[in-house]
Amino acid sequence: MFKYMLKRLLSMIPTFLLACMLVFSFMHLMPGDPAGVMLGDSATPEQVQALREAMGFDKPIHIQFLRWFSAMLQGDLGNSIFFHKPVLQIIWDRAEVSLFIACLSMTLIILIGIPIGMISAIRYNSVADQTFSAASMLAASMPTFWLGLNLMLIFSVVLGWFPARDSPRSSNPEISEPQVY
Repeated sequence: MFKYMLKRLLSMIPTFLLACMLVFSFMHLMPGDPAGVMLGDSATPEQVQALREAMGFDKPIHIQFLRWFSAMLQGDLGNSIFFHKPVLQIIWDRAEVSLFIACLSMTLIILIGIPIGMISAIRYNSVADQTFSAASMLAASMPTFWLGLNLMLIFSVVLGWFPARDSPRSSNPEISEPQVY
């Protein structure tokens, strides 16, 4: 068992390195000069070149990768071009909501999935088992973007339980009917 676990852990190293190389390559395959994008259209060529040198974009690609990889291993994911903040801080600011949603969904999966699995196991090949199996297959094969849009439509627009946007209904309590556009 220990050998198997060690083998699996060691096989993760090349996979991790390949994923890092792909992410780094995709960043460099994007059109445009990162320094030019950061400074905008009004920047002079001298300013763009100075930023390229300051950020190390003028170095050979393998040196850039090693610098990026070592910084990433130390937890420095760089600064966001759009938010002008460290990327790790942006991730951390949104982690609370993501963890809450993950815990809530895991709780729902356990509360619903275990009883359904027990019923399907006890009543193998029954109508209930076939129904649960079909519903599970349908749910697993449904595109999440389509499901999400339809759930927003049902719960926000039709039922009016959640606000889809800052609507006149949320600011005017006299409007009781959901507005369908």
